[in-house]
Amino acid sequence: MICLVTGTGDRVGKTPGELNAAALTLEAVRSRVLGFAGFVANHWPASPNLTERTTFDRLNQMGRVIGVIPEVPTLDTRTPASLPSGLELRAA
Repeated sequence: MICLVTGTGDRVGKTPGELNAAALTLEAVRSRVLGFAGFVANHWPASPNLTERTTFDRLNQMGRVIGVIPEVPTLDTRTPASLPSGLELRAA
C-alpha cells in the first residue's frame, strides 16, 4: 500500500502544481495496481484558510485523506534546538 504525503495551503500557493503532482502520482500508483492507502496532508495549519480547506477537499475527492501532519512554524530542520519538545531528528 502506498501513502502519498502532499503539501497544503500556503505551500500550494508557493509551489504551483502541488495538486497536479498529487493527481499524477496517484494515477501512476493506481495504474501499476500498487494499492493506495490515502493522502497525508503535510504542513496543516492550526486555523486553515479557504485555500487550505479547498486543497483538503480536492485531495479527498481524488482519494481519501487519512491523516495530517501539523505545521510547526518554529521548526528548522537545520537547527535541532528549534524542535518542539518530544520530537527528535534522526539520520536516514
